[in-house]
Amino acid sequence: MARPTRASPPRASWKATVLALTARIRRDRVSVSAGSLAYHGFFAFFPAVIAALGVLTLVHAGAGTVHHVVHGIAKALPPGVAGVFEGAVRAATRRDEGSAVAVVIGTVVALWSATSAAAVLQQVLDVAYGVPTDRRFVARRARGVSLLALTAVLGGLAAALVVFGQAIGAAIRGAFPSGGAGFTVSWTIFRWVVASASISVLFSSYYAFGPNRKRAPWRWATPGSLLATAVFLTGSLGFSFYVSTLGSYAKTYGSFAGVAIFIFWLYLSSLAVLVGGELNAELERAGGAGAGEAAARQPSTDEGGVGSATDRPDAAPTSGEPRPAARSPAAPPALPAGRPRPAAPRAKEAGPWSP
Repeated sequence: MARPTRASPPRASWKATVLALTARIRRDRVSVSAGSLAYHGFFAFFPAVIAALGVLTLVHAGAGTVHHVVHGIAKALPPGVAGVFEGAVRAATRRDEGSAVAVVIGTVVALWSATSAAAVLQQVLDVAYGVPTDRRFVARRARGVSLLALTAVLGGLAAALVVFGQAIGAAIRGAFPSGGAGFTVSWTIFRWVVASASISVLFSSYYAFGPNRKRAPWRWATPGSLLATAVFLTGSLGFSFYVSTLGSYAKTYGSFAGVAIFIFWLYLSSLAVLVGGELNAELERAGGAGAGEAAARQPSTDEGGVGSATDRPDAAPTSGEPRPAARSPAAPPALPAGRPRPAAPRAKEAGPWSP
């Protein structure tokens, strides 16, 4: 009888969880997967920028609006990454706008290219969760569009609170003059908490909808999303501090310093997402979350099909049915007189590469 599925992650010891998580990270080669995800994310970034500018063009957004949005996003990015972002925007805005049909076609093509990173994200999460990576091409792309939309909404909300939080707080404080220093502190805490919660919900969405399996309950995605959020925020802040104070990328990479910084920041972000997925997968394994699904995949035992009790020779007969007689093993064929019986082959000795 299969074990009942737990409703929440188990409370295992920290030592056992950390050791198991470390083993999973080494076994699944998370660092290699993070590098692949960062590579595809870098090449999907510029089409995403072009698609966003195309959408702004379709809604007739002014040049001032685009400038403020780009400047605000650049402020939230680490030094060097902002330069790459602004350069991509300037290169995209210098293109001729053309007709609305051309803008729509260009936006669709750019979105299709941008979903490549989302498709790779699904594959690396399949590896982390130990599920088949055989999702069909169209289904993977369609799921990639959904993940890209979630990234734009939740990631945009977090970026807006981080970038424009002070301006929003100043506007709210102007509407309520009674607020003082206490309001400033409270608003700062509030916007950072909401931004962190948005990132955590985004990572939970990755873990819930990314792997090629039935969606697990949200509670199973929470531990990994919290860990991924902590690693992402800590890594981004630490890397930004390092680049602005101690880094020497400009001396090492020259004009490619911004690109190198951007790729390494994407690598840290990908690493945070994959480590969180590995933690969720380990907690599910320890808690036996898949026991119910594994039992459901077992062949039925009450329909007389393959694997049923009636197909086993040692099964007990039902009431009113005689037990079938056991078959005796067939005797070896008789050999002609005078011919010796061949010796039985010797068992092959197990070597170091034997299965």
